[in-house]
Amino acid sequence: FRSMGRTRSFDVDHTLDQLVTVFWRKGFEAVSIDDLEQATGVFRASLYKAYGSKHSMFMLALERYWQKVMRERQEMLSDTDPRRAVTRMFEHLVKRLADPQTPRGCLLTNTCVEAPYGDEAVCTKAAAYLSELETALQQARHAQTTALDEAGLLQAAQQHTATATATLAHAR
Repeated sequence: FRSMGRTRSFDVDHTLDQLVTVFWRKGFEAVSIDDLEQATGVFRASLYKAYGSKHSMFMLALERYWQKVMRERQEMLSDTDPRRAVTRMFEHLVKRLADPQTPRGCLLTNTCVEAPYGDEAVCTKAAAYLSELETALQQARHAQTTALDEAGLLQAAQQHTATATATLAHAR
């Protein structure tokens, strides 16, 4: 006679989103299992059973962050109209910066800052995601530069870019 295990009483995807937020706000090292329990409302035994170790939870959170947050940005940048792509990207970033519910910074960047003192696998994964996003940004920038150059507007655009860069550097 084999007894059946209990049915999972929480939404695994929703809970993973909550894990992303906790790790994003605090970083891997600062997050305790108590923090994860409190944020998700799920007991530690259930968290461990569903996701594995704290390290596994963090790796899954990085993957989820990439899929939900960064892929969206990457898709915006792939718009066939380079001006619209860059505009949508910056509008999206401004909206997220203004949202008090969104953690500050970038989980991937924060991870790369923290990871050199810790886990190589975490740093490697975060760096690979950032590299993918950087490629998308470079492709969008190249398409935009080509379109502006063809329209004779490249110099003015470069001046606006410098102003926008300075503004973003001072944001939050």
